[in-house]
Amino acid sequence: MKSIFRIFILQLLTMLVFTSAAFSQAKPAYLISKVTITDKENYTKIYMPELRKVWAKYDAVFLVRQGAPISLSGDKPAPGVSVLKLSSMAKAQEMSSSEEFKKIREIAKPYAVIRSYIVEGGESK
Repeated sequence: MKSIFRIFILQLLTMLVFTSAAFSQAKPAYLISKVTITDKENYTKIYMPELRKVWAKYDAVFLVRQGAPISLSGDKPAPGVSVLKLSSMAKAQEMSSSEEFKKIREIAKPYAVIRSYIVEGGESK
């Protein structure tokens, strides 16, 4: 009888863990890009319109558009920095690993040097 009760409790706890994980709010993710534009006309005319389509598909929201950074320490920053917000790390990774995103990044190479990374947001306490 005790073993049946233990199995029941274990199953109940497992269900609670998976249910709470399914309903918990995912933390947002941020795509941060350091951009040095080498051909502004083609960057703006060819690359950006295609990139905006991908961002729209993944519900990316611009927080910073080519902001001019002020260096506080370390190496000189890139002339432009962009920050996009996505709903979750999974969504950001899905976008960045998509074939359309990879194709667009190849299109950008003659027009800009781009270094990007994704970070997961956290709660401020």
